[in-house]
Amino acid sequence: MIAFVKGQVASVEVDHLVLDHQDMGYKIFLSSRDLGSVEIGEDLKLYTETIVREDEISLYGFLEAKERTLFNRLRSVTSIGTKTALNILSVLSANELIELIINEKADLLMRVPGIGKKTAGRLILELKDPFFKEYGSVEIAPEEISQESFGKDVELREALLSLGYSSAEITKLMKGLDFNLSIEELIRLSLSKLARW
Repeated sequence: MIAFVKGQVASVEVDHLVLDHQDMGYKIFLSSRDLGSVEIGEDLKLYTETIVREDEISLYGFLEAKERTLFNRLRSVTSIGTKTALNILSVLSANELIELIINEKADLLMRVPGIGKKTAGRLILELKDPFFKEYGSVEIAPEEISQESFGKDVELREALLSLGYSSAEITKLMKGLDFNLSIEELIRLSLSKLARW
């Protein structure tokens, strides 16, 4: 329906941004990983997917076309909806997701909030062969999926949002953080930095 939208970021909210395109504001849902990398005023191109339900039409956006493809592949899996698919892409990059599924790393998939043993198994069962045929073997450096930093960006964002900080403030803050620190240290450091702004 709408393949992509180019425009300027007008606002960044908890789960979406508003993109100003030819004097129209498009509300586009993004993964928290992508939301964390954009700034208000930035010119942006988002690859989009339109989801039509009985009671609403929603637009989902991705910085890379490959992520949009993976989003739709995830939604094709039994019992995986748009929210869960976007949640997975909030924690894992495209290559990380492909690597975990092809190499059957269910334990790491289960570290994504909302993904249990059954769902991880289903993702591997239904996507392993298609991913291998399409992408082949994807090599990920071990530090890219380190147990220590895995998903901390999502956890930190949720903690700061619950304390009343805006998504724009959190996005700006997260660009300079070391995610090898513990989540407790990250929260303390973040609060200290935010207090000085």
